[in-house]
Amino acid sequence: MNNFDVDDICMNMFLQETKEQIEKMEEDCIYLEGSDYSDEIINRIFRMAHSLKGSSATIGFVEISNLAHNVESLLDKIRSKDVLIDDSVTDVLLQSIDVLKNMHWCISQGQSCDVDTKSLIDNMKKIIDNNVHKNTNSTNAEDVVKEDGGFEVDNEKLPVSEEEYVLCDKVDSKFDVYKVKIAMDKNIKMKSVKGFMIESALCRISDIVKIEPADFEEVSEETYDGILSAIIATTKSYEEIHKNIIAVSEIDNVYIKNIRSKVCSNSEVNVKKNSQVENKHKKHEASTIRMDVNKIDKLLNLVGEFIIDKEALSQIAQELKRKYKKEPLAGKLWNLISHINYISEDLQETVMSTRMLPLENIFSRFPRMVRDLSKKCNKKIEFIVEGQHTEIDRGIIEELIDPITHIIRNAIDHGIESPDERKEKGKKELATLKLSARHLENNVVIEIEDDGRGISVDKIRKKVIQKKLATEEELNTLQDKDVIKYIFEAGFSTVDNVSDISGRGVGLDVVKSNIGNLNGLIDINTKEGIGTKFIIKLPLTLAIIQALLIEEDKYIFAIPITSIIETVRLKGKEIEEKIHKVNNIEVYKWRDEIIPVIRIGRYFKVYKDEIEDKMFLVIVGYAEKRVAFVVNKLLGEREIVIKSIGEFSGENKLMGSLKGISGVSILGDGSFAQVIDVSSIIKG
Repeated sequence: MNNFDVDDICMNMFLQETKEQIEKMEEDCIYLEGSDYSDEIINRIFRMAHSLKGSSATIGFVEISNLAHNVESLLDKIRSKDVLIDDSVTDVLLQSIDVLKNMHWCISQGQSCDVDTKSLIDNMKKIIDNNVHKNTNSTNAEDVVKEDGGFEVDNEKLPVSEEEYVLCDKVDSKFDVYKVKIAMDKNIKMKSVKGFMIESALCRISDIVKIEPADFEEVSEETYDGILSAIIATTKSYEEIHKNIIAVSEIDNVYIKNIRSKVCSNSEVNVKKNSQVENKHKKHEASTIRMDVNKIDKLLNLVGEFIIDKEALSQIAQELKRKYKKEPLAGKLWNLISHINYISEDLQETVMSTRMLPLENIFSRFPRMVRDLSKKCNKKIEFIVEGQHTEIDRGIIEELIDPITHIIRNAIDHGIESPDERKEKGKKELATLKLSARHLENNVVIEIEDDGRGISVDKIRKKVIQKKLATEEELNTLQDKDVIKYIFEAGFSTVDNVSDISGRGVGLDVVKSNIGNLNGLIDINTKEGIGTKFIIKLPLTLAIIQALLIEEDKYIFAIPITSIIETVRLKGKEIEEKIHKVNNIEVYKWRDEIIPVIRIGRYFKVYKDEIEDKMFLVIVGYAEKRVAFVVNKLLGEREIVIKSIGEFSGENKLMGSLKGISGVSILGDGSFAQVIDVSSIIKG
């Protein structure tokens, strides 16, 4: 490869654009394999390969340009129907994309990347040669040369330009699109009149998208060669089109080529998407711009400071209005503050949206993974992706890759049965694996669901006892859903044989850790023999959040709303009836589940001894665990800006060790609220 500077502006633009193109090519290839034939998708992949070829050649990366050129050639044969899509075609396209990814990574790291692409290119050429030869000698009505003066398909005589493919994309999907080429008898007189008659014949059975010559009234008889070429949209067959054309006399040859039709592709992995949402999303692609993320972060910090000052100003205005009720300026100030509050909400929502990224950024990598793993495990899987345009904070999105990866790998390796096993159980051989996302209030809910074996509670019980995580007596007091949560323990696995995909007991431990660190919750719904669903609930953002303010003695604490499941008020005898001690640990029975009780005042050593005639419980969660916080006083829900204290807290630092606190927030009156770190308290 050539010498280059990875810090160059043009180089950065090249790296950004080509990265997106390669990723999109991979996603479209996987989608195409599991769906009906789509000219739109093939043309899109073709255009990206063409663009990649051109841009890499311009920069000077000959190897990338050469490989992209050969991918483009294969795609051209696919869209002209000379090569039909099957596993071997998809495999070689994906192998090419893997090599392009590798080359791109080397360039981005400023490294030289000497990759031998000869065997890959030879494989593509072999596929083209074999398929073109096979299709030329086939007996299908679409590509046979008629001996009785009928039509024929000749790809050399009927090349389709990029402009013509673009025109095809605009034709209603209910029509097939053909290219026709008609050669009149060389000795014919008044060729322009004959051309007009052929055009009229085509109009009777089709819509003409493009025709050459465009206007037969302006055709010169001396120079016109008697060749008519047209792109037509119709529901008619080859034979019907041919019949209408030859009804016009004195025609020498007719060539007809279908350039958009439906061809079904069978595959072991089918990928489905919500196309309606995808098309809606495309309308907004042209209105986006690139922006340095540091600028977005700075803007968000300024908005955070503005919100803090706005809260302080609101309190001042409220005090002035109460103190000077008859003063007109106090009333005007209050009205102005109301408008500022309205503007600030809109401003905050807009700025926060700039930090948001669609989950498609990570969802798009899983279809390829599912395809490869299903082949490796010899399983047939329909992979469904929904809600990929659901947006979440960019600070969260990258942390989701590992948890989702581990859950999907486990589902394919352990959860989903082999085709033979599914058949014996009366299930369809084609299993279903679904990855979906949706917004729920101020949260994002991600679900990974399969229709496989489900989780065996009995196996988990035996493994728990074997690993001495609990006694049989203790397990007998737990419900099945509580027993299942042991699968999140480090090193826990019910699998007898360890594979190179899973089985070492580290996957779900990583899932629990990552989701917990994001202030998220995780639940499992499973039924043996039916299937399993993992439900992950995450905050939209970690920067500006909704929190429940509580008071302990003279201190104010904030509990993130995303960690709160429910608040409960107990009074009088209810306290004695519902809170008990087991082995000197207080527990509370909540929804048929026994959960630990943690008194926030005592935990932070700011507790005042009072007669307990009433009590507030805040039920919180960390990953799969649930705990009841006992709090002294509820102050209400507020929107707060979290300020990190990482550089000030810890051993030998200004604030010392602050266990259980993740940050602070400045309230409207200038006081501080300490943000409770739910995960660290639950983990102990």
